[in-house]
Amino acid sequence: MNAWMDDAILKNALLCDALIGDQLIRANLENADLTGSRLYGADFTYANLKGIKLLCKEIEKTKFNGAIYNGDTIFPDNFIPEQHGMKKASK
Repeated sequence: MNAWMDDAILKNALLCDALIGDQLIRANLENADLTGSRLYGADFTYANLKGIKLLCKEIEKTKFNGAIYNGDTIFPDNFIPEQHGMKKASK
């Protein structure tokens, strides 16, 4: 089951090992922990992903267009944020 969580505030959320296939457009996930999560088909378009731990088991078909990250964001090995449409936050 998918949910529409546009503009949701999930700062510091612990979403470890979660199954996320939701629409999280413009959501604030700053400093959230998604370690071990499965992000099959999730939509993080324009989301705030600054400081997020994005060490997921699955990331297939996830959308990141316009999502913002920073130097504290932790990505999976070989994940290049710009290739997924993400933008690094300016200071």
